[in-house]
Amino acid sequence: MKMMKMIRKIAVFLILISASGVLAGQENDFGIWLELNTTHKIVKKLDATVNGELRTFNNSSQVRQVFIEGGLEYKLTKRFSVAGSYRLTSRREDDDNFYWRHRIFADLKLKYPVNDFNISARLRFQRSTKTYIEDLEDLDAAYLYRLRMKVDYDIPKVPLAPYIYYESFSPAFAGEGFRISKYRLSTGAEYHVTKKSDIQAGYIFQHDKDPELRNTNILSLGYAVKF
Repeated sequence: MKMMKMIRKIAVFLILISASGVLAGQENDFGIWLELNTTHKIVKKLDATVNGELRTFNNSSQVRQVFIEGGLEYKLTKRFSVAGSYRLTSRREDDDNFYWRHRIFADLKLKYPVNDFNISARLRFQRSTKTYIEDLEDLDAAYLYRLRMKVDYDIPKVPLAPYIYYESFSPAFAGEGFRISKYRLSTGAEYHVTKKSDIQAGYIFQHDKDPELRNTNILSLGYAVKF
């Protein structure tokens, strides 16, 4: 019960932060993210993943990007794993045309169960390159550190798992010290359709600082399956 009260307080905190961002008079937008995630066990401790996603913006009137991502995850222990993946993105750029972006991820993941709760953390190193070039800086790869902290709760005897998470984005090798250029706050729930498939619905508040201040309210819908 104490943990449930804590999660409720955190959820209220996320909503208040989101509301404060909207009231701050910054540029605001709304988007929908639709995702499909698949996982296949290759051998013991080694999984392959293939994920796809479509994201809209401009009050969900236009497609912002579509991507497909594939990778591998190796479980070093029951609680700790490492992963690597590659993402190919088709993204709408400033000239209103779509161009390819390439992104590589390296992840460290930690999971810690506490009764019916699951506490997880993911530290991700990200490298991105563009094919749409507006200035000389676009020719260089961009590097980020991303840290996500998540708590979900498996409701006893109910195939539903509400969750909350926070994720920060920090430029790497920028030579300007540590700073957070973007963050996401999210709350939602996963419904276990079967032991190997889930559907998910959630709300994400995203605050961008680079290249300009922008708040985005996002409706996230997804389906995940293991085979």
